Amino acid sequence: SKDEGAKVWTQAAPAATPLPRSLREIVETQFGGVFYLINVGIALGLYGDFTSPGSPGIDLPIWDFIVLVGDRLMNDEQFRTDPAVPFLARLAGRDPSDPPGATFVPAGGETIEEWLDALVPRIRTRVAAALAVNEDAAASLMLRRTARVSLSPSHLDIAFALEDLPIQIRLTGLDRNPGFVPAAGLTISFSYV
Repeated sequence: SKDEGAKVWTQAAPAATPLPRSLREIVETQFGGVFYLINVGIALGLYGDFTSPGSPGIDLPIWDFIVLVGDRLMNDEQFRTDPAVPFLARLAGRDPSDPPGATFVPAGGETIEEWLDALVPRIRTRVAAALAVNEDAAASLMLRRTARVSLSPSHLDIAFALEDLPIQIRLTGLDRNPGFVPAAGLTISFSYV
């Protein structure tokens, strides 16, 4: 009857069983711009992007690359103690108390310190020229960006405040979405809210 049908629709639904949560981690950082170094590593040919899924890049985890280069560029204790640094260590699969890149041997046979001594000044010069600022200001302008980093099993999203995005970063393309990065095993995107 009509009344019985109404009862079916008005009966309380059984309590929903929560779906299993996927692994998710969120980190707040004052140095979110360190993730722009992923695009720098790709531009330098050190790491592949979505167009070369079979060629992830050099044998240094990309997460250690951005910590090592970010630390050299900033040379700042605030960077070393920022929550992004142990987060990046975990992504690299190492204990945060272990030094980044400890097992990396550059192709030229030099030490990692010698490799960084040659590489980082080139990065600093290129970034400063692209941002149209002096080399001393370039690292801070690029790296000292407040961000919320969200990790899921397949994605890493770095969210910045749009009103804090310097136009120079926008014009250089440092903020372009890397997409799937084979060395990271994740799809990486930048968002602005």
